[in-house]
Amino acid sequence: MSSAQATVDLDDTEGLLEADRDGFLRASAQAGAQVRATAAAVDEGALESITGGQRPRTVIWVGARGAAEAAGAMLTAALSGSAAEPLVILSDSPPWVGPLDVLVAAGDD
Repeated sequence: MSSAQATVDLDDTEGLLEADRDGFLRASAQAGAQVRATAAAVDEGALESITGGQRPRTVIWVGARGAAEAAGAMLTAALSGSAAEPLVILSDSPPWVGPLDVLVAAGDD
């Protein structure tokens, strides 16, 4: 099978696992539930005790490579036009990050 003509049968579990070398399929399958749980926690006031009603200066997404980097790129593409705060995607924590910023350390798991 050449890379130009690569196809995967979605009913073939072993073939899917073999084709998903970086774990993107599993991460995608779990991401929706994680986003819904986080949104529900925020709606229930889980962050009120630490935000004090203030908005962050910048949201910084730190993801070195792989799924974390891809997730940051998708997040930026989806939210860049509607987010109230600047969204910055980096591979390392910047030296200027401070108490007014939100830093998300994203891993591939």
